[in-house]
Amino acid sequence: YVEIEKIVNEVLSEIICGLSEDGKVVLTGFGTFEKYYQEGYNGINPSTGEKLVVDGSYKVRFSSRRSLKILLMNNKESKKKFVQCTNFLTFYINNVAIRLIKLLAK
Repeated sequence: YVEIEKIVNEVLSEIICGLSEDGKVVLTGFGTFEKYYQEGYNGINPSTGEKLVVDGSYKVRFSSRRSLKILLMNNKESKKKFVQCTNFLTFYINNVAIRLIKLLAK
């Protein structure tokens, strides 16, 4: 499992580097990761009801290839695992990419 973890971390590192340099990474047959800027907005702290301003920030979105969706959507269990996997990847890369972008901005 250690070697698999190393490979996964290397692939994710390459995706993150690609996002920070080019803003878009295409994995043929799998999907596309794309960096975009989300504008700031006015929000409300749910605990206190206090109004606050949320600054704009860079985010990452993932869109899977149609062929991958078809392959994985044949049954409900595969669909559920696919959604969990893409949500996790997007969340993980989003968080790491945001940290990288902040470091590069300094």
